Amino acid sequence: MTVVPHFNDCIPTPKMLNLTGKLFEQWNWNWPTEKFPHHRIVSINMYLNSVQTRKIEQVIPFDGLIVYKDIEVKDRPMIENWLSYYDDNDNECHCQFALLAVGLLLRNGQENLSLSVMEKIFKILEKAFFHPVDDIRYQARTAFQSWYDNNAYVTCEKWSSWMWRVLRSVWLHSLSFPKIHIKFIDDINLLLELEANRLRLLAGDDEQFSFFCLIGSYTQEVHNHMVTHIQTQLKSDSIVNDEYLATIIVHLAEVETEINSELQNEHFVEVLKTIVYEQRLLPFTQRAACFALTFHEQGRIFLEDTIRFSQQNVRLDSGSTRKPEEIQLSDNVLSLCLWALVDIPVEYRSIDESFFKSIEKLSSSLTVSQHARACYIWMLWQDKKPHESITDMEHRLSINADFLYTVIKTKRKCTIEREDHRDWCTQTIDLLRNHWNDLVDRFIDDCYNSLLSFTKTMNRINRDADFLYVAYELIEIGAESFCEAVRTSVYGEEAFKASLSRAWKKGTQQQRRWCIELYSAFEVATVDWIHMIFTEFFDLYQNYDEIFTPLEKIENRNAIESIFPYLKSVSMGKRNIAATFLVHYAIINSISCLEVYSLLEDVLQDPMSNKLFYDQKEERSKPLIGQIQRLLLMITCLRQIFKRETLAVLVPEKIITDFCECLEASHYPF
Repeated sequence: MTVVPHFNDCIPTPKMLNLTGKLFEQWNWNWPTEKFPHHRIVSINMYLNSVQTRKIEQVIPFDGLIVYKDIEVKDRPMIENWLSYYDDNDNECHCQFALLAVGLLLRNGQENLSLSVMEKIFKILEKAFFHPVDDIRYQARTAFQSWYDNNAYVTCEKWSSWMWRVLRSVWLHSLSFPKIHIKFIDDINLLLELEANRLRLLAGDDEQFSFFCLIGSYTQEVHNHMVTHIQTQLKSDSIVNDEYLATIIVHLAEVETEINSELQNEHFVEVLKTIVYEQRLLPFTQRAACFALTFHEQGRIFLEDTIRFSQQNVRLDSGSTRKPEEIQLSDNVLSLCLWALVDIPVEYRSIDESFFKSIEKLSSSLTVSQHARACYIWMLWQDKKPHESITDMEHRLSINADFLYTVIKTKRKCTIEREDHRDWCTQTIDLLRNHWNDLVDRFIDDCYNSLLSFTKTMNRINRDADFLYVAYELIEIGAESFCEAVRTSVYGEEAFKASLSRAWKKGTQQQRRWCIELYSAFEVATVDWIHMIFTEFFDLYQNYDEIFTPLEKIENRNAIESIFPYLKSVSMGKRNIAATFLVHYAIINSISCLEVYSLLEDVLQDPMSNKLFYDQKEERSKPLIGQIQRLLLMITCLRQIFKRETLAVLVPEKIITDFCECLEASHYPF
C-alpha cells in the first residue's frame, strides 16, 4: 500500500504503513511546511516500536543534505526516545533514526534539552562521527552540522570534560564548526583546567590542539575572569607554563566578547603592559602580549611610546625630546614591539616607514637597529604598488632575495599570524616564485625542519604549519621543480616524505590534506601514502575526491598488498577506491590482471557488496556490486585486448570499441 503524505495532525494506524520500504521514502520528502510534520514523527515512532521491523535491513541512501526542520514541543519527548536506538546493534537502520533524532534535537537548540539528553547525543556523535559505515558517518556529520547552520553561536552550559574532548575530536575532523559561546564562569574554569592539563600531559595526538580553538565568544564577566586568572598565574610561586598563558592571551585578543560599548577594556590592556615590562622569562607570553596590544588603541600607543622612550635621542612627533623610561627593556622585547607595530592592519596604523627608519639610524642597539630595518623593508614590501615587481623593489631599495627571505623568517619568529590572514605566506610564496633558484635550498631546509617540529604542540604561536602551507601552494604552481629540489637536497626524497607522513599524523584536517597533496606530488604510491589515503577517506572524500586517484607508479609489492585489506572494509567507499587502485596498477603492469580479477571476484561474492556507496563523480548513491562488475569488465577487456575475436564473445562490440578508444585516449579507463 502506498503511503500518502498527510499535511495535518492525524495519526496513521498500523494498517496505513508499509513497513517494508515506503516509510523510507518519507525521509527526504521536500515538505512545504517549516516544521517536521507531527504525523510523520508519529509514523516513524510506530515503525520503531513495531516488532516486525526488527528484521528489516534496508539502509537509507543519502544523496543530498538532509534538511532538518523545526519540531513541535509536544514531539520532543518522542524524538528523544529514538536516541536509544543507536545501540540497536541488530539493525543498522535504527541507528539512522537515532541520528535523525540527533539532527532534529540539535537543530531546535540544545538549550531546550536536559543535560542527560545532551550527554546521550554526544555519546552517539562520539561513535557515529567516526563510524566505518559510510551512511551512518555521513548522517552523523550532517546531523552535527544542523546544530549551527542557522545559529551564530551555540551556548555551552555545564558540559563535562568528556563532552569537550568529544567536541575537539569532531573539530579536528570537520571543515566547519559551531561558534561556542561561554556564558558561565564554571564552564570557563573547566576549560582552563583542561587546557592546563593538556599542556602538562600531552598524552595523545589530540592533546596538541588547544581547547580554546572551539570557543567563539564570551560574556564580559567570563572575559574579566580570564584576565584575573592571568594575573593570578603571574603572581603564583609555582612554575608558570609559558605556552598556556600565551594561548589564553591570543585567544582573548581575538574572541568576540559581549562588552558594553561605553566600557573600555582597560584592565586587560594594563595586564598586557605589565607582561611586556616584567615577564622576560616568558618569551611566548611577551610575544602574545605585544600581539594582543595591537587590538586596542591604548595598546598601540603604548607600543609606540615604549619604542621611543627606550631609544636615546629619538624625537617624538611633537618635535620635543622625552627622557626614556627608567625600566630597561631587553633588545628582544623591543624587537617584539617593533614587529607588533608593523603587523597592525593598515586601517589602524598611526605610523609610517619613517618611524622604523629613524629607529634604525638612532638606536644604540645593533639588534634593535637590524630589526627596525627589517620592519622598514617589510612595510615597504607590503605597501608597494601592484605594478612593481619584487625585482624592481629590490633594485630600488638596494637589497637582494636572501635579505628579503631573512626578513620573512624574522617576522615569522617575532609575530603571531592574525586569524584568517595569510599575509606572511602570500609574501613568501611570491618571493620564492621570483627567486626559486636562489632560495630553494634555504626553503627546503626550513620546510623539512618545520615538518619535524610537528611532533610538538600545534598552535599559532609555534606557527609550524606555515612552511607546509607555502610548500602546498608551490606544488599547485609547479610540482616538478619542488620535487626535484627535494630530491637533490641534503635530506633527499625518502626522508622528506617520511617527515610528511609523521606531520600528517599531527595536523588538523586541512593540514593533513596538505601533507597528502605534497606526498602525492612525488607520484609514487608507497605503503605510507596508501595508509594516509584510506585513513583520510572518512574526512576528505566528500570534499576533496580528487585526492583519491591512483598515482602513476607504485613502489613495490608491499605497497600493492597494503591495498588488499581495504577490499574487505565495512566502508563500501573504501572498497571501491581499493578496487579502482588495483585495476589501475594492473593496467600499468604492477600487478597481474589475473590476480586482480580473482580479488575482485571475491569482493563480488561478498554479500556486503550489495550495500550502497556514494559516487562522488555522479553525486548519487549506488550499489557497490555494479561498480565491481564494471571493474571486472575492464580487467576482462584488458586481458583480452589483443584477442578481439575472443573478446567479442564476452562483451558487445560497442563496449569493446569504446573501451579501446578509452585506453588510447587516456591510457587508463577512469
